[in-house]
Amino acid sequence: MSKKKKEQAAEKLTVVGEINKYRGVIMGVAALMIFLFHHWTVITPSVFPNHPTLGSIPYFLVTHGHTGVDIFFLLSGIGLVWAADKGSVGRFYLRRIKRVYIPFFICYAVLFIVTGQPFLQWIRVVSGFSFLFESMYSVFWFVPAILILYLLFPLYNFLLKKLRFPVIVTAVVLALWYLGSQFLPINYYYFGFYNRIPVFLIGVLLGRLEKDGKFPKSKLFYLAGPVLLALGLFTTYLVENKGVPLLVTLPNCFIPALCLGTGTVFILAFVLDFLHRFRIAGKVADLISVPFSYLGKTSLEFYLVQMFTVRGILYSDRGIVSVSTGSTLGNDLLILIAAVGLAFVLSTVSGLVCRLIPEGRKKG
Repeated sequence: MSKKKKEQAAEKLTVVGEINKYRGVIMGVAALMIFLFHHWTVITPSVFPNHPTLGSIPYFLVTHGHTGVDIFFLLSGIGLVWAADKGSVGRFYLRRIKRVYIPFFICYAVLFIVTGQPFLQWIRVVSGFSFLFESMYSVFWFVPAILILYLLFPLYNFLLKKLRFPVIVTAVVLALWYLGSQFLPINYYYFGFYNRIPVFLIGVLLGRLEKDGKFPKSKLFYLAGPVLLALGLFTTYLVENKGVPLLVTLPNCFIPALCLGTGTVFILAFVLDFLHRFRIAGKVADLISVPFSYLGKTSLEFYLVQMFTVRGILYSDRGIVSVSTGSTLGNDLLILIAAVGLAFVLSTVSGLVCRLIPEGRKKG
């Protein structure tokens, strides 16, 4: 394809198409946000100790890095639409389980050996029993949570494909979700997962509209980025500073986090799209995007190895990285480097194991 044709093809992408195009980079940003949230919250006040206003900016960014999880849910919802159309439902489930569960199984097996946990506890975690019946925070909850959404996805995707008005279908499902959040006896500690279901549903809707050619091509939809980000900042202020309840419990979930995460995705896609309209700026953007693309590619593994870093194993003299206990900028930079390296190892080993498991035929 000639350069001119490539540029013309790029111009025809919708906003969701651009988000899909830069999905790996955006996932890398989200992965780094989560790492900073887990590690740098305690050290950011010392960045600008004599300037409270400047110091509050990095502190806010780090302490709200949990919105990286909302970004993952949104992008997962979008990407699943393409994954589901590549084969049968059984093949879809097998691919998702391989991609998510095998790295989790390997990582937690190593954690089990290093920490000397009781074997029964290991079984409870890897089987999902601990997440479902004890506490979603016993070990990183993202894996069992996303597997539950994968399990329910084919039905929701089928409804969006077969019914005439997918936006209305999503609105109805969200209404049912909200009624459930108000009247079902859901444990308070599970709202961290439950309140993030809407952003996943919206992601699937965006993916379905894009896949079916129903999402408008107008670039004006980029305006949703700053609008959502502003709304996220405002609702975060209302919840955290004024104590205003917004539909559901937990200030870091649902409306504030959904708006912050979705707005961030739209803005990042716009910035990358805009920079690539210029040759030099595009090359600079590609260069800067390399580490984020790598983090995006290994984002699950990077997330999983943080089981070691958050639990302090890498901080101790018994750990893989021998640094003093405590969180400082220097120590956490070492932890970041170690986590990236361990993510590469975990990704490689998981990939080798996944290749041993056949998947069946693709459609067509």
